[in-house]
Amino acid sequence: MNLKPHEDAALIGDAADRFLLDRKACEASGLIAPDAADVWASMAEMGWLALPLPEDMGGLAASPDLLAVIAEALGKACACQPFVANMAALLTVLATNDAAAAALSADIAQGDRRAVLVRGGALAVMEDASGGCRLDGDAPLVAGGSGAHTFVIVAQYGDGPALFLVDADADGLARARIETVDGSDVADLRFRKVALPEPLQTSGDLAAQLDRIGDLALLLLCAEAVGAMDALVRATADHVGTRQQFGKSLRSFQVVDHAIAEMQVALEEARSVLRIALARVGHPPDQRQRSVCAARVKAADAARRVSHHAIQFHGAMGVTDELHVGFYAKRLLAIGCALETQEETLDRYAALLRAGKCWSYLGENAGDPFRKDVAGWLDDNLPPEIARAQRQTTMVYLEAETANAWQQTLHARGWGAPNWPEAFGGTGWSAMERYIWAHECARRFTPVTSPLGLPLVGPVLFAYGTPEQQARFLPPIVSGEELWCQGFSEPGAGSDLAALSTRAVRDGDDYIVNGTKIWTTQGHEAQMMAALVRTGTPESKRDGISFLLIDMRAPGIEIRPIQTIGGDHELNQIFFDDVRVPAAHLVGNEGQGWEIAKYLLEYERGGDIMSAAQRALLRDIHEAAVARGCDGEDYRRKVAGVAIDIETLEAMELLVLQGEAVHPAIPSILKLRVSETQQAVTELGDWVLGRDAVRWVSQRPLHADPSRVPEDSFVSRYLNSRANTIFGGAREIQKTLIARCVT
Repeated sequence: MNLKPHEDAALIGDAADRFLLDRKACEASGLIAPDAADVWASMAEMGWLALPLPEDMGGLAASPDLLAVIAEALGKACACQPFVANMAALLTVLATNDAAAAALSADIAQGDRRAVLVRGGALAVMEDASGGCRLDGDAPLVAGGSGAHTFVIVAQYGDGPALFLVDADADGLARARIETVDGSDVADLRFRKVALPEPLQTSGDLAAQLDRIGDLALLLLCAEAVGAMDALVRATADHVGTRQQFGKSLRSFQVVDHAIAEMQVALEEARSVLRIALARVGHPPDQRQRSVCAARVKAADAARRVSHHAIQFHGAMGVTDELHVGFYAKRLLAIGCALETQEETLDRYAALLRAGKCWSYLGENAGDPFRKDVAGWLDDNLPPEIARAQRQTTMVYLEAETANAWQQTLHARGWGAPNWPEAFGGTGWSAMERYIWAHECARRFTPVTSPLGLPLVGPVLFAYGTPEQQARFLPPIVSGEELWCQGFSEPGAGSDLAALSTRAVRDGDDYIVNGTKIWTTQGHEAQMMAALVRTGTPESKRDGISFLLIDMRAPGIEIRPIQTIGGDHELNQIFFDDVRVPAAHLVGNEGQGWEIAKYLLEYERGGDIMSAAQRALLRDIHEAAVARGCDGEDYRRKVAGVAIDIETLEAMELLVLQGEAVHPAIPSILKLRVSETQQAVTELGDWVLGRDAVRWVSQRPLHADPSRVPEDSFVSRYLNSRANTIFGGAREIQKTLIARCVT
């Protein structure tokens, strides 16, 4: 799936932003009036209204993402222009091969006529005594209806839908502009025996074309909402940064700063899933509709969150017309009213999910040669007992003995390091090949192998390691001979890593390490640890931290197991008592550990494909729900909501992989939302069990008993998942990092 925007998107977007912001600055109220005719004329003059036209008619045959650029710019400026309504009409008439439609297309593009697509309502075509046709019925809440010159009517005619052009001044047509919350042009239309011309000549499946255009129109409204939210986030961040309360800025209060982060997260989720949906407008209906549903749900949810926070943190001014916050909130409310309700959209998505249409984007690319090669090899080589072990594990990572057996199989095939460059023993796969690999593995429940060594230690050594360190440590990671653990957290230094106190003192060719590390995942199984240690003075904070590679088999190391609330031994506390570590195992220079740790955490907070495993677990939960008869409306909407959260994660991951995720907060947003979505998945599993969630299985590992089924792991997974928003940087830390990127 190519997510690169149209080559002219940035240029047109910048021009649109400049024009609309300059136009706002010229208005006494600071807002562009909904009926500003000169704005519409300027939009036509700049070619925005002609974007969908083919090149031989003076357009760009614009892709959906290019139209979305204009819609987003209108949203940023809170300019309630009937752009989406007119583009829907223009796209509809362009789908015909009728001369009258061609003339109307040119008039719309030049700004001479406004046209609105009217679909829905109670409209009936009847033959009159003279053999002609007349239209009867009502069409309420037609966007752009009072300012339109022509209506493109969709009505049932004969065996299917037909298109008719009706002039706004036609006899029997009455329209009443209604007062709207945002001042936008909306009208109720009444047709009473309105004489109809011959229907427009169409080719192909008109119903399918209309569905596609309708979906695109909804996505353009979502794009407008994204633009409005972007403006609100920026305005709110600026306001709380300058507004003084209790002698300091509002933004200095963590609760306010975290609310700014929540606004940015909601905005980026809506933006990401919208971009995927825009790229899929031309795909088959099921593929398109799942993405449209996801975009609508996320846009509507984000609009509520962003507008509520914006009003709240603007205080009393937020609930008055003193500032523009209220106008943006009203516009977002109006856009939400134009979209299908959340309940209807969740029901639609749930039906697609139940039909097997929403489990992975990869299901739509079965013929890809690389995917066929990977899928075939996995089917032939993944032992069922290993897949079963991974499917039933209640821990973050499968026990090392079983996982390492799979790593050795991968290594023998040459696939031991999918994310590594070939120069260091990796596959050298492209971003999309790694994406395919992750999803095919997750579908079959392959174990996560070398969870610290492959994705984290390896890249650190690529960037900061010496040739000798690379030669010594990288090959055993790929082969599975050495498992790594991470020694960052301490009893007095969790999220505040700068407070760590484990010391490493240079003694000749060695460092002597004393102190303790805690919450060390797989520390009891690992042969090596990547540790942060203090080589500077206790007061040196970040500047005195170094990155050291420690052999877990060295004398002086004691391991104390820690059992999780899920009943697993996965965590440990590690004690160091005069442990000697070769000075050659220092990565980088003394005092460079903080820089290296930040580099490493960037990989941990967004460098992997996490949505794939979440889909696999959700599939297990869904199968258990079906088996238990959970088929009510409540369950369908719950599972649809969680599946859309996963789809949104996948959208952000794809944008990162293709280098199209531009906001600097994306790594922290991904870490936050991966953790929260994983918790939501496990909570759904707990909900599916109902009263049976009180039953406890203490046996570990579960897969040792062939009678155990996947749902036996649901309660333990739910309990263990509470750690997801703590490890790797707590949720509150991520929000602080996200907020720092919002200016």
